[in-house]
Amino acid sequence: MAAAEHIIPAGGTPGVIDTGVTAFVDHMPGAWSAPIDRDRFLAGLSDLHVRSRERAGASFAMLDVATQLSVLASFDDDASALRAARNPPAHAYWFAMLTYLTV
Repeated sequence: MAAAEHIIPAGGTPGVIDTGVTAFVDHMPGAWSAPIDRDRFLAGLSDLHVRSRERAGASFAMLDVATQLSVLASFDDDASALRAARNPPAHAYWFAMLTYLTV
């Protein structure tokens, strides 16, 4: 999952793709999350592709790194709003969950 690789990229140490974290992130929402949390996570992934197509005309994985980071920054802003809001929008939830599972 390209989005998770930007959270902990390969560098001096292996990134999430090299360590198998992406398989963990793919598995956990369906296996351990409440159905509502799983559904929010999956809706967020869908929103990732929608925003990517709106901003750059391609799916997230097909974008260059700078554009991927820009799209993810918009979700990070949503996650920050999640911490500040009493009733955050459901689409803001998924990126916080992705970050939590990745770390």
